[in-house]
Amino acid sequence: LGARDTWTTRVGLEVNPIAAVAVRTGYVYRPTPLPRPIYQTNTLEASSHLISLGLGYGLPHATLPDQAALQIDLTGQLTVLRPLSVQKDVEGVPTGSYRASGVLFAAMLDIRHDF
Repeated sequence: LGARDTWTTRVGLEVNPIAAVAVRTGYVYRPTPLPRPIYQTNTLEASSHLISLGLGYGLPHATLPDQAALQIDLTGQLTVLRPLSVQKDVEGVPTGSYRASGVLFAAMLDIRHDF
């Protein structure tokens, strides 16, 4: 497919307004490792921007004050795919050209109990 190595930029921040609560945010730019498909192949792989927000809460442990008995984390992630225009030129006949883009949303819930 002609994939190449890429560099990815990531940035994240976590703030604890109180000891039991964590507020998190992050950003990632993920460039596509694949070249534009101009001949027979059709791989829809676009560069993307990812933005995430998260909230964590730790329920206090009854006997160990430095540990959380139950950790609950809720995260949302938005992925914005950069628009990709593909101009097909198979043997001099430009057919099958297209444009692709999109937005994806993911939500995650994580519950952890330490023994």
